[in-house]
Amino acid sequence: MADRAGSGFRALEALPAGFAESVLRDPTVRAALRRGPSI
Repeated sequence: MADRAGSGFRALEALPAGFAESVLRDPTVRAALRRGPSI
C-alpha cells in the first residue's frame, strides 16, 4: 500500500507544478483527501 502511494506522489511530481496546485485547490479533491485514499 505504501509503495502504491509513493508511486502516486512520484507521478504527481512529474506533472507541471501549476497543475498539481490547481488540483489540490479543487474542493472536491480536498474533500476526497480528507476522507482518505480510495485506491
